[in-house]
Amino acid sequence: ESLNALYDRLEDPQSARDATAEGIAELVQALEDFETFGSLEGSRRLEAALPALSAYGSGGARLASLIRRSYLNDNFRAAVGEGLIVSLLNNSRVERDIINDCIFGARVVGSQLASANLTVDLVPNSAAAAFRLNLSGDVSTDTRGIAKQATVYSRGQHNFFAHKDVTFANGDFASGPAVVSVAANNQVYAARARTRLPILRKIVRNIAIDRARELTPKSNALTRQKITDKVGGDFNREVNEMLGKAEGRLNGGLTSRLRSAGLYPEQQNVSTSDQAVNLSGRVRNSGELAAGTPPPLPVPLNGVAFQLHESFLNNALNRMNIAGRTLSNAELRAEFKRFGEQVAGRPLNAGGRSQTLQTASAEDGDADGEADESVADAKFVFDDTDPIRLRVRDGEIVLIMRAGLDLPEDKEDIPQQIITIPMRVRQVGTYVQLIPETPAVEPAERVRARLKQITRANVMRNKIQSTLPARQFDVSFNFALEQKRLQLALQTLDVAGGWITGTLQ
Repeated sequence: ESLNALYDRLEDPQSARDATAEGIAELVQALEDFETFGSLEGSRRLEAALPALSAYGSGGARLASLIRRSYLNDNFRAAVGEGLIVSLLNNSRVERDIINDCIFGARVVGSQLASANLTVDLVPNSAAAAFRLNLSGDVSTDTRGIAKQATVYSRGQHNFFAHKDVTFANGDFASGPAVVSVAANNQVYAARARTRLPILRKIVRNIAIDRARELTPKSNALTRQKITDKVGGDFNREVNEMLGKAEGRLNGGLTSRLRSAGLYPEQQNVSTSDQAVNLSGRVRNSGELAAGTPPPLPVPLNGVAFQLHESFLNNALNRMNIAGRTLSNAELRAEFKRFGEQVAGRPLNAGGRSQTLQTASAEDGDADGEADESVADAKFVFDDTDPIRLRVRDGEIVLIMRAGLDLPEDKEDIPQQIITIPMRVRQVGTYVQLIPETPAVEPAERVRARLKQITRANVMRNKIQSTLPARQFDVSFNFALEQKRLQLALQTLDVAGGWITGTLQ
């Protein structure tokens, strides 16, 4: 409709209108090629056509804006619920210590017991992940001040509260200084005179208690300062060390692996609400498209929500070493495994996290045994541009391959075919099952010999079915931060409209 409206508004002479019509037709064809099977060539033509739309006036500008909104939005999103962040960061600890100090001319010795609780609150911020770390606790002391004339006994019950603001944006953490407040309360409860004369003991004891109580305000002020310095210094140091380690692991690990694999987003956005940390980004290179408007993203309080658009998956496939290659089943699986391990930074398929499912079609086998034998050693000859593409539809992921078969010498090779394999996606608890249906096979180029094409299609189906058995995957992950370890497992999964949306708790 936008294209038609644009053409109707053109005021150019007929020759220019014809040229514009050709450009619009090319744009439509590029869109159709991309929509049909995610054609990389189609996306390149579409991106190349965008700048020319500015020459068509305001109508062209509106059309370019529409295309950008439909095909160049962020193609992955994630949200981390505040409850999960709280579970990872909240902490409590108790410390005992010895007091040995010189205060107001007296030697003060004794013990102290300090307890502290760390909590986290998300701070709404549209440009960064922002949160406030809160540290609260109390310090109990039991001391005796030893002077020349007497020993004074006192107890203290002190409370403190501190907070420190932290933000994360563009891969870096930043934090402000700790702000500390302390309420100190020292109480003198006894004294012992250091004299051998009984008549003087009570007098000296009372004088010592009165003098100590006169100094209590100064003692409280000194206590407040000592606790402020101690809590503030330790809080700043420990949080900054934790953030430094996290930043190092992120930039030296995940970020480095994503850059190496070509999956680091060209743009990313981080924000916080009062319920979640939100992350979105766009993974694409020049000549690649991205996503349209995403569906709503559910935010579980104690978990993670994620969304992946089919363009993210297809752009990832573009980074793999498949296009134009001739690969056996084993070599193709090895390429997927290599790329997955490059991104994950660890071996995959360890501990039985995925397994082949036995389906009815697999048990029955294929009636054409001769075809089975002919494809056992066959290799895929993949297209130079669009070897493998994925489309995400209602309840299924459609895999589209453009490949021929390199058959043994006594068999005629099969030229490039377009193979469409719908794969039903089914969630069973924390497992996701991918169940391929019967592939549809069409020649990439028109053929006259219909019977020969039927034979080729049957051979190709056998090959695909041996390559893509039904499988299930365990979608659960372990997270660790310092001494905290949590497991996240799949709760919901929705596959529709180009997007895969899931939650883990």
